[in-house]
Amino acid sequence: MAYLDSDIDKKFETYRLYLRNICDYLISTYGEWRVFGNFVIDKFTTIQPIHTSEVNYIERFLKLAWNTEYLGCRELIDDISIVRINNHWKLIQIYYAIYSAGEALSYLIDGQKSDSHIRCLRKISDFLMKRKIPPWHFAFSGCKRQGYKPINFPDHLIIPHNLKRNVRPVESIAACLKAEHPHRIDETFKKNPGKFKLDHDPGPTTILHFSYRLRIKSNYKDADIFIVDSPPDDFIVEFSKNLSQLCYWTLLLFELIIMKRWNKMKLIELINKYLSLNQDAHRLISRRDYYNAI
Repeated sequence: MAYLDSDIDKKFETYRLYLRNICDYLISTYGEWRVFGNFVIDKFTTIQPIHTSEVNYIERFLKLAWNTEYLGCRELIDDISIVRINNHWKLIQIYYAIYSAGEALSYLIDGQKSDSHIRCLRKISDFLMKRKIPPWHFAFSGCKRQGYKPINFPDHLIIPHNLKRNVRPVESIAACLKAEHPHRIDETFKKNPGKFKLDHDPGPTTILHFSYRLRIKSNYKDADIFIVDSPPDDFIVEFSKNLSQLCYWTLLLFELIIMKRWNKMKLIELINKYLSLNQDAHRLISRRDYYNAI
């Protein structure tokens, strides 16, 4: 396509395709979000609840997640030029909605507070990988010297070029995570001196780390990628909608595990408490109604 003439355009197209294929994987695997919810519930039927008195800690991070989702996912913009600009901030908001809910979930996994992006994403990723929750259980690990290894992907995996279209969504996810893993090596090696960089493995890289990468790109020197004018309007709208979808399904996943690990009625009570302040949070209302019905 003509708009792929510049490096910035190619970078936007790369992230657009990664994000679209993650969402396509969700739909092709589960059909719709309630089916996915039922799948998660079945996965955690035997999980033991954890007893905690740190309700304020859980509430603080869940309220941050819900309000950030509300602000980031409102589809009230008709002007495509504003949608382009908004996508730049939406990447940051979506990540922080996921991360905030993740802090609550991370605490309820083992009773230990993460209070750190790195520790939080690592703990949740390890947890979801063991529980086999696709596509959050897909990962790449390893070091530069020995090579990067796919985890939980199907056998005979073919990793396509980042700009290739009409590929299997799972293969695009593999390309995404394999590309993200060396970025994490570069970043985390600076904080772990004492061995050769070629031997450094930051731990498995998952979709949660991809959402973190989008936030870093948008928040710092690569913000121009997401406000460039050349991509077609429908690509810009698609990108925004897929960000909302990824956020919704991820929060659904986290909230269901929190419900199982903690207490269903206490979670619904917190949701209702937030909704008493914001009755326009329709995405959260739809999940709340689902939780009440299961």
